[in-house]
Amino acid sequence: MGKKINLDKMSRQTQLVGYIRNEIIEQLELSINTKEIIIYPGVIKHIRERHPYTFRKYFHKLVEIIRSPDYIGAVYKDYHRIEFIKNYKDNILVALKVEENSPIFISSMYIITENAIEKRIETGKLHPIHLSSEIDVGKKQYKNIKRYKQ
Repeated sequence: MGKKINLDKMSRQTQLVGYIRNEIIEQLELSINTKEIIIYPGVIKHIRERHPYTFRKYFHKLVEIIRSPDYIGAVYKDYHRIEFIKNYKDNILVALKVEENSPIFISSMYIITENAIEKRIETGKLHPIHLSSEIDVGKKQYKNIKRYKQ
């Protein structure tokens, strides 16, 4: 397992949140340039202001959600938005954006209902995932992966 990632919810710097796992890349058939997932300070502010309950109760779980979601999905046909959902007392959705020549970044984090999860599963936009317990950062090489520089 790699170095422990600690998020600072008050940081004014872009922060590394984690890495998209090979199993997820393969299941969603993603064509990506990087495995790093980052969060911008403006997104932290967005979550704090627009989703205050989620921020207070679950922001400290963000690294865990990225590392081991219970559900994953690619929302658009061009895969510009990926969703990770983790079940706690509430179901927490983390929305990620994938843009060409940019790192994968978190765009939001909020509570999603069971009903909304079921509808996304029915439409094929969301899939349960059972990940191996092994973290695979660096285990398998992908072409054109660019490293995020802090």
